[in-house]
Amino acid sequence: MHTASVSVTRRGDGGHTLAISGRGHLDPTPGALFGAKHFLPMFAKRWRALRPGGLQAWNAGFESRSRWSMDRQTPMERTRILSPRPSRALTKETLRRARELLPALRDIPVEAIWAGYVDSTPDGVPVIDTDTGVEGLMLAAGLSGHGFGIGPGVGHLVADLVLGRQPITEVAQYRLARFQDSQWGKVASF
Repeated sequence: MHTASVSVTRRGDGGHTLAISGRGHLDPTPGALFGAKHFLPMFAKRWRALRPGGLQAWNAGFESRSRWSMDRQTPMERTRILSPRPSRALTKETLRRARELLPALRDIPVEAIWAGYVDSTPDGVPVIDTDTGVEGLMLAAGLSGHGFGIGPGVGHLVADLVLGRQPITEVAQYRLARFQDSQWGKVASF
């Protein structure tokens, strides 16, 4: 169930996952700082939902502008799981909203709290492309938190592109090169 106030998803184990759509913390990483100018229209559209985040991604090292040798352990191999610390204030607000909307949740205890990272592009549309400038690299990223929902379709499209089959859908809107053109002010609604 998705409302303007809170989203509640019943899981297969009988529990519920709660979230406030669009709320997020933005970690000040080298990549975020370097690309901030491209994200200004998105920030302007969603500034009420963003808060400053922490330094965990910066400290992990892979969210940097540095390069590493592919015959050595990469920062992504050193830090396999990057789970940011959940915001206590946002957790309390989410739980309050969910229990206000669904009073039956008032007596159900919280079993776990989790936060995660969402990859996004400046326009909010994924990049799904084989023309990346690196031979053999297929890029499918920027699903903006919609990966669980659109993941099967993205997987099908990626398989089509990698195998040289006719894609299941038009692909021009997903090309990486679109960011070489003027994208200023184009932000998808979600």
